[in-house]
Amino acid sequence: MPNWKKVVISGSSAKLANETFISGHITASGIVKAEHLFSTDDAQITDDLEVGGNIDLEGNIDVNGTSNLDVVDIDGAVDMASTLTVAGNLLIASNLQHVGDDNNEISFGTDTQDFRTNNSSRLDISNSGIRLGGANARVTTILDEDAMGSDSATSLATQQSIKAYVDANAGSGDVTLSGTQTFTGAKTFGTNTKLAFRDGAIVIFSSTDGQLDIDADDTVQIATTTLDINGAVDISGTTALGNTVTLASTKKLQFRDTGLYINSSTDGQLDIVADTEIQIAATTIDINGAINASGEIIAASLDISGNADIDGTLEADAITVNGTSLSDTISGTTVTNATNAAHVLITDNENTNEHNQITFIEGAAGGTANRGLEADGHLTYNPSKGLVIAPNFSASGEIHAAGNITASGTGSFVGGVDLLDNNYLNIGTGDDLRLYHNATDTFIDNETGHLNIRNLADDKDIIFGCDDGSGGVETYFFLDGSAGSDKPITTFPDNSKLRFGSGGDLVLLHDATDSKITNNVGDLIIDSAANDKDIIFKGTDGGADITALTLDMSAAGKATFNNTVVIPSLQFKISSTTHGNSGGGDVVYFGSTTSMTAGQIYYYNASGNWALTDADAVATADGMIGVALGAASDTNGVMLRGMTTLDHDPGTVGDPLFLSTTAGKATSTAPSGNGDIVRVIGYCLGSINGEIYFNPSGTFVEVTA
Repeated sequence: MPNWKKVVISGSSAKLANETFISGHITASGIVKAEHLFSTDDAQITDDLEVGGNIDLEGNIDVNGTSNLDVVDIDGAVDMASTLTVAGNLLIASNLQHVGDDNNEISFGTDTQDFRTNNSSRLDISNSGIRLGGANARVTTILDEDAMGSDSATSLATQQSIKAYVDANAGSGDVTLSGTQTFTGAKTFGTNTKLAFRDGAIVIFSSTDGQLDIDADDTVQIATTTLDINGAVDISGTTALGNTVTLASTKKLQFRDTGLYINSSTDGQLDIVADTEIQIAATTIDINGAINASGEIIAASLDISGNADIDGTLEADAITVNGTSLSDTISGTTVTNATNAAHVLITDNENTNEHNQITFIEGAAGGTANRGLEADGHLTYNPSKGLVIAPNFSASGEIHAAGNITASGTGSFVGGVDLLDNNYLNIGTGDDLRLYHNATDTFIDNETGHLNIRNLADDKDIIFGCDDGSGGVETYFFLDGSAGSDKPITTFPDNSKLRFGSGGDLVLLHDATDSKITNNVGDLIIDSAANDKDIIFKGTDGGADITALTLDMSAAGKATFNNTVVIPSLQFKISSTTHGNSGGGDVVYFGSTTSMTAGQIYYYNASGNWALTDADAVATADGMIGVALGAASDTNGVMLRGMTTLDHDPGTVGDPLFLSTTAGKATSTAPSGNGDIVRVIGYCLGSINGEIYFNPSGTFVEVTA
């Protein structure tokens, strides 16, 4: 290392060795170039000083002229006797204080500025707006709106807009008073002005000249000992009166119109007048005097404890005499034996247990007893239809009918009921249910509504059995009646097969040991048709229920396995020409990064986000890298290895590919600049559209040029 006391340079420039120690002065009329210049004493420069790198000073710097610096990093205090002019940005870490008055300052935070005096916030500004005094609402803008239409909680109004709004609205509309108001003297309200209580539905106002309106959405209550009304009272709602109301002799209590009213036309008489009908709705009406009705009296029932004197015609749908109903209508007809000849004579034999013969003409005789019917019997005959109707018929022999036998009650048979082939057992008014046998097969036909087969016996099953092919009967399946109502069970015994398809193409079987699904024709398709609902494969591991596999239908069928997946080999295809397309590979969904460009290369940074790679530096090229498959990492994914398509053409088919010094790009040419990173990331599969096999190496080389 050269050791000189003094160096004098008279030429245009001089270059010193890597390390040169000078104990004296350096005097140069030209340019002195050095990679590192270290001085233990003061450095005095009478001309311009141009430094390409950094200046690190432990003492003071005294510049009589102008200092033109790209970046200044000062750890201590800065004392400037003159003006400081900053052409670029002035970066302040925390506060800007007034000299000698540290209570008067401007403090800075993330997206926040706070102007403070006496250690209190006077004005602070943030992305939410401006706030005075460090509390309450913020202001984001000043609006000039005469109608105040925005109704904003964060906007101020101009003086002009406030004046315009007050001028337009003062003195008109409703007036709402809060709390107790004491008025001295008369208060005059405008024509459309209302005195509102509680809400806008309870008001006092004048809708027309000479009229006072009192409106309420429920009740108007007037609490006073005496209410003296000199004029007419028009009531549209309900009025509750707590005491006696006295009307003058000529006054009326009127309803709806002048045709409905109550009044007293003469002393001692109350008149109830209606132009159509008077309806009295009460359980009991107690009238002590006589009722004088010039028209009809219409009542649902009329119970008269005394006599009824009717001068006109008594018309009734049914008349009961002493508890017995008269079913015939009598209207001016004299009943004699001649007119009764076609009637049936009923002889009352009381309740004797005997069989009486039936007669259908009056006075018929024969046998050992009078031919009559029990008066309390229920046997009727309809001569126009030829029907004999009775609750029950008992026959010791056969009943032969050429036509139909119709019964409104229940038919009981001690023996069986035989229906021959092709004869129907019809049930329902329109023969809706039909059972029959056609000499070969048996049919149950339902033609109306659902066909319900129900076993109402508690905990009893419905069992479906059939021939077993060997002359016996086998249970093919049964409905378990002992299962809970919310979880019905249909049981198929072991070795039962459920076959689907004309040729038994799909078979479901449990052979007492294993369960099997066998498909013999075509594809076996498992389809979850519910929107965004998954297909889940579950099982039991060591007695515990587990979910082995989930196919996420809201993510295009993404498969999630609970544990290790053993795959002998993977088959990938070359991706399409669409940027960010995947032909198969390893894809991750994390990083919370949006606004990504599909088909560009990103690295995972220390903040847990994805940023564009750049081979110019180690920090942007040496970590985990991947290709964006869409705009959002968590939604579209980032491919770490596999077949994909870049948004640019990196080379020719077969070329090895490297990270490029152009952000987010790949190249077939290895970077060669000083400090560049050479890292193999895969191979080119297409010469035009950017298809590659992405397989980034874990090692790299830093170039020193």
